[in-house]
Amino acid sequence: MGCFDEVTIRCPACGQTIMEQTKAGDCSMSIYALEDAPAAILDDLVSESPIECPECEYPIRITMIVKPQAIAY
Repeated sequence: MGCFDEVTIRCPACGQTIMEQTKAGDCSMSIYALEDAPAAILDDLVSESPIECPECEYPIRITMIVKPQAIAY
């Protein structure tokens, strides 16, 4: 049995919490919120195939939106 990490995703249609497994990170059986997941895991979830909500069958597509930040030197 392999190890994996999980990401919690809230369905935008019905509010159901979905647990999506990924083997992209260090696979330490960690659980991340979508907003806090490491870049490697997020990259794995961004795909052409939507994740279907098991409650309402709403198709959920994960996309990356980059927000610029000013940092002090």
